[in-house]
Amino acid sequence: MVDNELIYMPVNQMETQLEAITTTIAYLEKKDSCDPEVLEELKKERNRLLRELNVHQR
Repeated sequence: MVDNELIYMPVNQMETQLEAITTTIAYLEKKDSCDPEVLEELKKERNRLLRELNVHQR
């Protein structure tokens, strides 16, 4: 992938990913043995998707 190359996903695919990531975050936060680095990366990805879908409040 070229650094400046943009990848476009259909909105419904991004919404599906957002739902899956949000569910995973909720599950991991309830577990006692959650890796904080994994959780942080998932939250970053969730925020990126929210921004792309233009629903993220700054």
